[in-house]
Amino acid sequence: MSTRCDEELHEALSRLLRDYPILWRPHGGPIVGQYKELAEKVSNELQRQVSAEKVKNTLRKTRYRLQRLDRQGTSNRTKSCAYLWYAEELGYVRAVEVLSTLIETEKFRGFEKEDTLKARKDFAEKMGEEMKAVRNQEDNDGPSTSVGAAPAQKQRRREASPEAVSIKQEPDAGPLTTAEGEEPFYEL
Repeated sequence: MSTRCDEELHEALSRLLRDYPILWRPHGGPIVGQYKELAEKVSNELQRQVSAEKVKNTLRKTRYRLQRLDRQGTSNRTKSCAYLWYAEELGYVRAVEVLSTLIETEKFRGFEKEDTLKARKDFAEKMGEEMKAVRNQEDNDGPSTSVGAAPAQKQRRREASPEAVSIKQEPDAGPLTTAEGEEPFYEL
């Protein structure tokens, strides 16, 4: 739940922060009352209380995260994706590239996840239907007390007998003889 709330906070804060360039530009000017005003707008949008201190700390951490992302060039965190525009405004070129790649990857993952879930559901339904059909066949093939079961079983046995498949059985011709040029084997 807290992750979802954090994502909602970051999305709302990112969207509303654009109206407060004094807060997001380094040394943008006097900021008296700006954090409180922004916190009230975020609180109204999220329908829960968000303090001015929370907004201030979140922006400070976001700015630091974007600076670090610009220096290192790698990240697996998606919290920063809402602030792509902010990284562009601050001139963090590397951070913009990484965030753009993360956003594209997340879109692809989201599509793949939905597609995979739908495919799994379809597969499970299909397998369930096939298993029902197999169970029904097995139920109809087993021993039964009905009058028609005994003749059907006799018919299956006849079909499996050697006469049914035309296997010619020759009578026993006696003991085998030795091949030419070989001496017979005698036990002593």
